[in-house]
Amino acid sequence: MKLKFTEALSLIHFIAHYQYRLFHQALFRPASLDNLTVSHHYTQAWQALKRWPHGFHLLLSQYIDNPMSDRGQSGINKHFRDIHEKLYRQRDNRGIARLRAAFDQFIELNWPNAIQTNRLSRISLSSDARPLISQKDAQLILNCRESRIHGLISQGKIKPQQFKGKIYFNRDEINSLAKLYEVNWSMEQAIIETEISRYQLKQLLDAGLVKALQKANRQNRDWLICKKSWQYLIKRFQTSAETNPIPQGKTLSGIQKQGFSITELFGAIIKKQIKYNFTPKPNNRHSFKQLRNFKLDNNL
Repeated sequence: MKLKFTEALSLIHFIAHYQYRLFHQALFRPASLDNLTVSHHYTQAWQALKRWPHGFHLLLSQYIDNPMSDRGQSGINKHFRDIHEKLYRQRDNRGIARLRAAFDQFIELNWPNAIQTNRLSRISLSSDARPLISQKDAQLILNCRESRIHGLISQGKIKPQQFKGKIYFNRDEINSLAKLYEVNWSMEQAIIETEISRYQLKQLLDAGLVKALQKANRQNRDWLICKKSWQYLIKRFQTSAETNPIPQGKTLSGIQKQGFSITELFGAIIKKQIKYNFTPKPNNRHSFKQLRNFKLDNNL
């Protein structure tokens, strides 16, 4: 979302103010400075904005690396409390809101290594709300090993972010990916749920008759099969089934012995060229074996 002029000006002035304080240990008063000096400080603020939010984080990190007083850690904590209060007391606009989000992100990333949390009691952020998380946390959420993380990066599924020499990941991105894996099926899960052999399921996936959200390739060995589309397919099969028992109907293996591959059988069912009965299995509502008594259409 684009900022209004006054909102953008608030953001630039805030950064210029704290850049000036860092190096001059005094308040930034543009009216008392000559035009060349003011232009220099606002140009520096603009440079920080061009690398958002890294430029702003870099400015904040300088408060850690170069304390503005001889009071050491207590001086650092004081300055961060000052920035926090300044951000949260100002009249709300989208420029200040962006600064608050970037500041909270910086505090969470450096907590508790660079900043003592007990000295920042007025800054209270839940760890579950951290926008960026470590690789270890990402592995815990995805329940995977480090090699899997590298695979997801190479596939473009997740994007690592660097901050002060460390790798972090966007929490929402990781949670979204974890949810995707949670509500869909791996190949092993799909075989159990559908009661179709691996070979047959692979044929259906290759033919596009079963939807895959992620296909196996050189960079990724895992399939991700769309559970929702399979549920829709089974419901469609149930609706199209014959209500009366079909005499002399064949089993699944029997119809395949007549020369039908699993993909041809699926295609014929979808085109309503094969009649069949549907017998629900309450303990496995996703099973393809709920389809029974197959009989060929005379025109097939």
